[in-house]
Amino acid sequence: MRTVIIDDTRINREALLKLIELKLPKLEVVGQANSLETGIQEMKEKKPELLILDIELGDGTGFQLLDQISNLDFNVIFVTAFDQYAIQAFKVSAVDYLLKPVNTEELIAAVDKIETKGSNSENIKSLSALMNQKNEVLSVSTQNGFESIEIADLVRCEADGKYTHCIRLNGKNFTSSKNLKEFEKLLIDKNFARVHHSHLINLNLIKSFNRYDSIVTMTNQEEVPISQRKKRAFIEKVNLI
Repeated sequence: MRTVIIDDTRINREALLKLIELKLPKLEVVGQANSLETGIQEMKEKKPELLILDIELGDGTGFQLLDQISNLDFNVIFVTAFDQYAIQAFKVSAVDYLLKPVNTEELIAAVDKIETKGSNSENIKSLSALMNQKNEVLSVSTQNGFESIEIADLVRCEADGKYTHCIRLNGKNFTSSKNLKEFEKLLIDKNFARVHHSHLINLNLIKSFNRYDSIVTMTNQEEVPISQRKKRAFIEKVNLI
């Protein structure tokens, strides 16, 4: 399997190479990069089947790298020292999310997932949909007229009778005269999910999920409850089974 490794730290790249050489000879490392800029170039030139990708690069992030690649016909395994990106990683259909130092058995299991699931066409479709959400604008009626908002900036929507409170990353929140059901129809194909009778959330802006308390923490630090009736569907949608 043709593989590219992108990590901004040389020692981490060398450790991955050694691990692959010893335990995963089925992987053919055809390229390496240490930054967003060089990583994009390597991906375009080498056209790998698998990308092992660090999240925090010196000049950007792994998510930005994926955003700038037009051909998404490859699998992604994230490796990172930071655990706060896990939900976001699965939102871009990553095969797995491994914390550094990379555990040998976990990497082997991640590669096995790729071989088991076969074609990644559905992952590509999901990733493309996520990337296309950026800069999409939604015009929303309010009590005073209307608001034009970028969908990627909308953290969540909360029902308040026949009205809906719209919570945004930039803090410029407002109340719409549309009810939550209408927002659900507009946003369900934009990677939003109705997780509670009163809550619709942007799955791309989840920071963490506590399955025991059924609470999702969004990137703006707000906590949103997941109803028991919707919990299973939510877990399946964010690939947390």
